[in-house]
Amino acid sequence: GKLADADLEVEHAMWVIALLLDPELEKEAVTKSLDEIAAAVRKELGEGVEPRDRPPARAMAALIAVLKDQYGLAGDMVTYQHPDNSSVHRVIARRKGLPILLSEIAVAVSRRLELPVVGLGIPGRYMIKYDGRKAPGGEAGKDIIINPFEGWRETSVRELRLTVPGFEPDEHLQESPARLTILRIMRNMESHATVKGRQELVSTILDCYPLVAGPNLPLFR
Repeated sequence: GKLADADLEVEHAMWVIALLLDPELEKEAVTKSLDEIAAAVRKELGEGVEPRDRPPARAMAALIAVLKDQYGLAGDMVTYQHPDNSSVHRVIARRKGLPILLSEIAVAVSRRLELPVVGLGIPGRYMIKYDGRKAPGGEAGKDIIINPFEGWRETSVRELRLTVPGFEPDEHLQESPARLTILRIMRNMESHATVKGRQELVSTILDCYPLVAGPNLPLFR
């Protein structure tokens, strides 16, 4: 929490948060899983060309094919309010989780492939986009917005305007700041631990909030 915002890594924080449920979990286990998924995406895209040089639509199609079809990662519609859904380790093992975990797994995999995929802190939801400004070829392209929780389907700014109260494109289509993303994952786990009556876990997360938020960021509760 003492790190500068630019030095915070959501992937590292996801492992730390997962320790709340699995204290013996080694970081290498999470890293290995993400590395394997990235290797599968690279294979899907074919040899001889770097993923970052592929057309955006092709790159995203390969990413989704692996995450959705090969690994079966999906939104947990049945046991949504369960702390497991906020653990990167358990989400990959169970193949289901919350929107923010599915999204940030995709972001972590994309980072390994140098694809410009970022998380979006859309109100009441969380999605990803391929940043069209960083498309290959030297010309800015169109963003590709993906909703991982709803079958990894592509959505549009128009649809988000119509279906998401309070949605502001200029604000909510920007990359979610790492610190806010980390706190949001923690808040989800705390909320669902409360539902499940796991007071010790709730207390631990409450103790961690001030450490992560820092003095200048008010806690959203």
